Amino acid sequence: MATSQPAFRNSDEAVLQVDGHTNERLQPPKNSVSRRLMREKILWHRASYVFVETMNNEFVIQQRTASKEYCPSYFAPATGGVMAPDETNELNAQRELAEEIGVERSLEEMILLDQFRYTDDKTSVWGNVFYIKLKESDPPLKLQEEEVASVEFWDRATMERLISLQEEQGVDNVDKKITPDGIVAFRTLLQKISK
Repeated sequence: MATSQPAFRNSDEAVLQVDGHTNERLQPPKNSVSRRLMREKILWHRASYVFVETMNNEFVIQQRTASKEYCPSYFAPATGGVMAPDETNELNAQRELAEEIGVERSLEEMILLDQFRYTDDKTSVWGNVFYIKLKESDPPLKLQEEEVASVEFWDRATMERLISLQEEQGVDNVDKKITPDGIVAFRTLLQKISK
């Protein structure tokens, strides 16, 4: 089957497939599919969304590279990625945080705040929402070139303004396109940290 998605370096990577209604892991061998098949067939999978806030109360926002198969060149408000069949939620979040921006945290620091369900014509995902605050002792961010083109720092008001602008004008009419699943993840985060 031909696809309009660009070729991606890890298209054969194994991804955890889950039940779209319950978020339960499917039983082996159905719990493992290739990233390529997951994208082509828009299969339900699980992914982490790790919100990283600086000591200046700004979120680390990643601009995705143009080679990403999902939302290339969009801005992602969280670090994260798809979960492998043999990973726990916390291990996946820890790995993605270290790989994408070079921030190391212990598994104990990776606390799952909430989960959300999101689907559109390009993806079907159960998202795991995590939150960390950068420390003075953290080294400078180290971006993974294959996945992160650049980072920007947005405070909560900027994030909310840009999301509103995108929803009012449409994603094709804004300069800073934000991943739609990232918007849902951000709103899920706000429900937890605003209490």
